[in-house]
Amino acid sequence: MLLLEIDWNNFYVFYGRITIAAMILPVLAALLFRRYWNRALYAAFWYFLMTFLLNVSEQIFIWSTGAYYESFKPFLDYFQITNTNFIKIFYYLKDFFFLGWFFSLIFSSSRLRSSVKWVSLLLILATSINYLFIEGYQGHGFFNPVINALYVILLPILYLWISQISSLRIPLRKNPYFWISIGLFLPNLLALFLYFTGDYIYTTNYPLFVILSSIKNTFEMIGLVMVSFGFVNARFARFVTDG
Repeated sequence: MLLLEIDWNNFYVFYGRITIAAMILPVLAALLFRRYWNRALYAAFWYFLMTFLLNVSEQIFIWSTGAYYESFKPFLDYFQITNTNFIKIFYYLKDFFFLGWFFSLIFSSSRLRSSVKWVSLLLILATSINYLFIEGYQGHGFFNPVINALYVILLPILYLWISQISSLRIPLRKNPYFWISIGLFLPNLLALFLYFTGDYIYTTNYPLFVILSSIKNTFEMIGLVMVSFGFVNARFARFVTDG
């Protein structure tokens, strides 16, 4: 009976806003320990700052179009915009650019660093072409979100695996890149599942969709705390790589 009484839409919006608010945590932690930054942590800071700003901007757009719909209506009608899917390309480009920059600095192998750079550039090009000419911007799409989720999962896992087999001068728990990598891939494991099944679950069982999305958001907030802990350990970065 309790499940039937829940306003799922309001809960979905409310919990999503809490998650967005939590995105400021790694930004604040990074700024607090700014004196220990190197190039890699500088790149990571910009990644999390842009993540926070993009999410806030999307919320502002949603609020603005609702509050001033008549003013936005000609623009929305002309571009046939009925949701915020057209904004998602900026999230993908942000991931490929800033995470590519970050991981190209923390991998010890020069060949791997170069590979990350080239793969990131190719994905920027591929997702842009897909957005502009193939799947477009009006729907959620398949290629861009799946490739993005795999990218954000596989790069951290690769770094974590290399860290496990490498002989570092400090314990993994003091490695800032270790915590940042865990914080990145953890929420995206469930996100990848939702990319494949989200549209179907959304239309057939909306309460289940909200529950799964909320679980993903919970993992995302846990990941944000881990990333923040990584920035707290920024002083140990000089013992890990020369990034």
